Amino acid sequence: MYLARDLSGVSGKDLGVFFDGISGAAITMKYTQINAELLRNKKLRDKITNLKKQILNI
Repeated sequence: MYLARDLSGVSGKDLGVFFDGISGAAITMKYTQINAELLRNKKLRDKITNLKKQILNI
């Protein structure tokens, strides 16, 4: 869900519908938590960066 929101620009509410009824607020809250964790955790940041590169094929 983090990558879907980060890469698509789709609202949390719309993503919640796509991910089977999760609230937009819950998606936004988790997105914010993961962003904070990415600032602290280099290993996670590297993994997310690699996933983005694979998804975007760069």
